[in-house]
Amino acid sequence: MTALLRSLARNLSSELKLTRIAADMRGVGDIQPRTVSGYIGSLERIFLVEEQDAWSPQIRSKTAIRSASKVHFVDPALAAAALGTSSRQLLADLNTAGLWFESMVVQHLRTYMQELGGQVMHYRDKAGREVDVIAELPDGRWGAIEVKLGQPAIPAGAKSLMRFLEVVDDERMGEPSFAAVVTADGPTMTLEGGVTTFSLAALTAS
Repeated sequence: MTALLRSLARNLSSELKLTRIAADMRGVGDIQPRTVSGYIGSLERIFLVEEQDAWSPQIRSKTAIRSASKVHFVDPALAAAALGTSSRQLLADLNTAGLWFESMVVQHLRTYMQELGGQVMHYRDKAGREVDVIAELPDGRWGAIEVKLGQPAIPAGAKSLMRFLEVVDDERMGEPSFAAVVTADGPTMTLEGGVTTFSLAALTAS
């Protein structure tokens, strides 16, 4: 179980691939993917980890949509504890820091959406379009969010959102209520194309 927790921490905010997790755990024995699935199910039942399901909208293109879930700890601080990671080590590994920050944003959004009866999902297709968070309410209203750790990545996040929105069939799905890039410390402003950007602090203060 310790090996599983460490592997999940290394794969936080990534699509859940049981074969990859099993291979990552081979140092403690010949672990099979079905065993990994059972262990993760146990962690879900005790509310230690949660899966972020994939969103399957109506799209205009014929590109296949991936259906794999992402995996998150209920609190991304548990990932740091599982790996014994210090703040200094995390600052030296911004790729991991970005994935863990994404998980933190998902954690906050999931808390808000549960109060409203909504869902927090993600999107990815085989053409390479992906969105970190799709927030959808029971009445069908939805919004798309890209998570970026630093301000320099805001334009890339906005571009990714616009690329995704081009293929969504808004006649069937309805136009998004919003499209936003959430950062760790960025400004609150509207970008070209109507995409907004704001920090996680602004989200939690709203």
